[in-house]
Amino acid sequence: MSQINIEKRLDAMILSLKDSRLRWLIGKGKSLIDQGKISLEEYEAVIKDIFQTEMQRKMISNELVSGSLTVSEISTRIELPLNIVLKHLIAMRRNNAVAIIGERDDELEFQLL
Repeated sequence: MSQINIEKRLDAMILSLKDSRLRWLIGKGKSLIDQGKISLEEYEAVIKDIFQTEMQRKMISNELVSGSLTVSEISTRIELPLNIVLKHLIAMRRNNAVAIIGERDDELEFQLL
């Protein structure tokens, strides 16, 4: 992993920790576990999954701040597999965070909204 990618990941981690969904879940964790609604192991797995998802989406958003990019360009810049980047872009499009603005080099081109 390159030094630049480590810095991108750290920036994305900081932004992810500010996410309201993750903060809410962290705040409710103890009561959910105490009430028996979720085990500690399940809770930790959920937190890990949400944090990873949010971090990866923040990394994608951070790349799109400078302008539109294709899936391959994003994948190369943040060193994530194409299929994961595309999965996140589809979810981000559903949440009106990104838009498809066309095609370039036979790939969809995305822009931050």
